[in-house]
Amino acid sequence: METIKKYEKTADRDTINKIMESPESFFDTNLVDIHEFYSDRVIEKGLYQPKYYSFICPYKSEWVPGIKVNDNVNGSKNLFFPKKEDIEKFESKVQEALKENKMSVEWENTLLNVNEVLPQITKLKENCYNQKDTAKFNSPKGTKKISENEVLIIEENAEELGYSEQSVNMPCTVEHYNFHECTNLNSFVKLKQHQIEGVAWLQFLYLNKYKGCLLADDMGLGKTLQILYFIEWHRMQNVGNIHKPYLIVAPISLLENWQREYQKFFVGTLMQVSIVMSNDLKKKFAPKDVSWLQSLDLILTNYESVRNRQFNFCAVDYAFVVLDEAQKAKTPGSLVTNSVKALKADFKIAMTGTPVENTLVDLWCIMDFSIPGLLGNAREFAKLYQNPLKDKDTDIEQLGKKLRSKLGRFFERRLKSDVAKDLPPKHTYKKKQEMSDLQKRLYRDELNAVVATRQSRKTPQGMMFKVIAAFRQICDCPYLSVVDYSQIDIDKLINSSSKLSVTINILDKIRKDNEKVIIFTDHKDTQRLLRNVVFRRYDLDVNIINGETPATAKVQSQKLSRQQTVDNFQNAEGFNVIIMSPLAAGMGLNITGANNVIHYSRFWNPAKEQQATDRAYRIGQKKDVNVYYPMSVSKDFRTFDVIIDALLAKKAELADATLFPTVRTEIKQQELYESLIGESAEKSQNNYLEAESVDIMNDYRFEAFIAALYKKMGYKTILTSECGDKGIDVLALNGNTNYAIQVKHSKNPIGIQGVQEAKSGCEYYSNKYGFQFIPMLLSNSSFTTSAIDLANGTGVKLIGRDVLFDMLLSNKVANEDIISCELHRLDRA
Repeated sequence: METIKKYEKTADRDTINKIMESPESFFDTNLVDIHEFYSDRVIEKGLYQPKYYSFICPYKSEWVPGIKVNDNVNGSKNLFFPKKEDIEKFESKVQEALKENKMSVEWENTLLNVNEVLPQITKLKENCYNQKDTAKFNSPKGTKKISENEVLIIEENAEELGYSEQSVNMPCTVEHYNFHECTNLNSFVKLKQHQIEGVAWLQFLYLNKYKGCLLADDMGLGKTLQILYFIEWHRMQNVGNIHKPYLIVAPISLLENWQREYQKFFVGTLMQVSIVMSNDLKKKFAPKDVSWLQSLDLILTNYESVRNRQFNFCAVDYAFVVLDEAQKAKTPGSLVTNSVKALKADFKIAMTGTPVENTLVDLWCIMDFSIPGLLGNAREFAKLYQNPLKDKDTDIEQLGKKLRSKLGRFFERRLKSDVAKDLPPKHTYKKKQEMSDLQKRLYRDELNAVVATRQSRKTPQGMMFKVIAAFRQICDCPYLSVVDYSQIDIDKLINSSSKLSVTINILDKIRKDNEKVIIFTDHKDTQRLLRNVVFRRYDLDVNIINGETPATAKVQSQKLSRQQTVDNFQNAEGFNVIIMSPLAAGMGLNITGANNVIHYSRFWNPAKEQQATDRAYRIGQKKDVNVYYPMSVSKDFRTFDVIIDALLAKKAELADATLFPTVRTEIKQQELYESLIGESAEKSQNNYLEAESVDIMNDYRFEAFIAALYKKMGYKTILTSECGDKGIDVLALNGNTNYAIQVKHSKNPIGIQGVQEAKSGCEYYSNKYGFQFIPMLLSNSSFTTSAIDLANGTGVKLIGRDVLFDMLLSNKVANEDIISCELHRLDRA
């Protein structure tokens, strides 16, 4: 009151204008009456305190090391680190940001909060690479943790039910909902039957005074049109009534699509579409911002803007609030989740094709936004529905039916199989071709080596992944590890892999039919190989969409966004190819311009693989959809491709179960590993390595080969860590002469850098172990003249291709010898 009295009699026109323009600069926003502006679910304003709930146990994939972060663009996002060096680069970047007192760091086109990722790095290294001696990650001295901001504190309903909107009267069983038509739908837009039923269901719930629902139709069944039709119908029915805006919250990469779809679907509309982001609003409560939002018609924003500007977004009275990709708010107690649950509206709709990703608590959290109280509190819900999943004897189908019954008419989910008449036919082809001789030899050698090594030692999980990756790579293409495969004759490259050969046959047919195709593989090395082959074979410059592709266009960046890349692909006339990671394709991309899908490398999770196919197989597709699975097979043994195909088929049955967590349907590493090595291959008469096998090794396998070779020569060998090895890959000791070896695998002559690394690394290990080492640079290639001159002047011993293979002739090395060395590789230098 003192502040009000201070200014109420002022005659200063400038001051009055400033008060009108920015009242929060003059009056303490902490004195705002919470209950006058915010929903009954909001308790107070306060500092956010992260909470740990023991009954929420997120599932972590075994396959790709990663962490979940809040992305300022896309909401919660998984960051994956396939290689150790990726983690080290990430850690280095975070440390650099800390030293410079920066609040954020950019990684893979994602702007991350430093404080959020800081505590996850050590856990990432420990959990994903089993490094028992991983050092604790310490912030450099002098850095300060960024202070947390004030937020709206809500009834979270996690441990007890503090807020409920559940009606006493549940919707009665209705066999048919009355559909109320919207007259300004564009003439070329026709609702499919399931969309008419979906809109009628929404209208029924709203007209019967229910507060919200979850629309969980399968991906590609036109949820966007159903929601926009419902909003437009409601707006037309309420002309002249008290104005309330409609709010749609979606990942930022989908906002333009929402705007474009609304403008395409309707004519003569009364509403303007406004995209409102954080930069458009003040951070603190601002009456002017709230009034402006209240005056708008259809508001589009992203999850982070609601989180960052919650004092203004949550003070608005909305007619409807819609959460697109509602799994973005699936974590109880998170900042994003709490901010969207604080929004107030007459009717709230959550929409997602994957209502359960990690645990059934995901579903509880989404429903707690739509209809708080329907499923009780999270603790009791987890006890009733989540915990039974830990018991292998639980009837998953019956548990799902029980939960589905509890959700009642507030939950609607139609699968593609339910609405097949609205979609074109889908044809699935498993294209198998006998392995090339090179593939068979490499595969059999790898198999024999793994089986022989396993008999004497339990295989650690990190080694399991390497073995699986080796089998996968042989099936994809044996030349994948060759850095410059563009120098290999194109026909030789294609014929080296039966899978690549059969893929080319498929592409030839697609080109003949003048159609488009999406090729899916989650491995970046395979993506690059396929791009190279397609370019050389068809003179077609192919785009790749993976984690490095920006979600949205950036003004100063030359990189195309995902949507721009897809638009260019679809707008091109005739035959075209696009290569995608199934993870990057999981959300929001509509690629109906392609009616052919090739799953080149199979993904570990059948649900994710199906979502990738759904980029093309969805409402709007006019042609028959062809889905191809090229496979490298052998009449002598079951290959990686055959085994993973069988495991995925079994898991797919589980994925189709009602409301089962999609992430948990993935294949387990142990399961795949045991299936692979269970395939006994007869021991070859000659299991020893030849020059060709050495030339197509990857760098790490070549290092282990050198360690095995020197071990055969009577040396005790130490294989150093894959990262941070100080320039030395192998230490070879025999008491008299000890070598510190820098290993280079290449098709090109090795330059002076290798010599320098060998020299400096040798000094490090001599000081570390107290032995006198001779520096050595060893390669399957030759050396430049300058490298030879420098080596002569610095005492670095050079061993090139000719000498190396003479050594191999005298000292036979088998794959099991290499794997044995890899099992003993150091974790750190």
